[in-house]
Formats: sequence, C-alpha cells, structure tokens
Amino acid sequence: MKNEIDLDQAFNITDIKSILYDEEDEEFYLLANRSGGIIGFYLMKFPVNDPLKLQNLTMWKHNLDIDDANMFIATGINDKKPYRELIVGYKTIFINTYTIVCKDLSDSAAAAVLYKHEAF
Repeated sequence: MKNEIDLDQAFNITDIKSILYDEEDEEFYLLANRSGGIIGFYLMKFPVNDPLKLQNLTMWKHNLDIDDANMFIATGINDKKPYRELIVGYKTIFINTYTIVCKDLSDSAAAAVLYKHEAF
C-alpha cells in the first residue's frame, strides 16, 4: 500500500525550488523559498521510506526570493580521504546575484557549510 504525502502541507513550506534524490543514502534533498510564510533559503532532507522524518539542514531567513535553483552531489577523493558534498546554486531575484553553497555530506553529524560564493 502506497501513501501520498503533500510536502507543502507536511513541512509547512511553499515555493519549492529544487528536489534532488541521493541514490547512495536513499534520501531526498529539498530546497524551498518559504517556510511558515517567511521568505528565505530552506534546505532540508528526508529519507525515501519515511518522508515525515524531515531534517532541516540550513534555515536562512531573509527578504529575497530565489529562483533558477540547481542541486548536485559531488564525490571524490582528496588527500586519500573520500568526500561527499552537496552543491546548491540559485539566483536571487531583483538584485541579480547568483549564489553557490557547498555543504559537507561526508560527516553527517556536522553537515557544515564549507563555503558560500556570490557573484553579480
């Protein structure tokens, strides 16, 4: 038996900009522009088998709409140590900046933002 879940209602978000499925971890990454009616950059993940186990990764509140978002997972070996990174790119509307955010997925406990770059 399969159940359908409305992500907007379940997570209290709107303006979903991108969704990425990670085959290795069997998780979805979701980027939304509004949470609880507040504009911002909201990045979250949830397992494929239980979408209600939502984990918020980054919750930046600001007054800017985003669009043209893309997400990718980069993997490789650096200094004989494997790495996994989530790369998120998006355009900020009206001020015409493009932002790249890179999050570390190698250490699931940290999930730190490694860097953020903005270009005009």
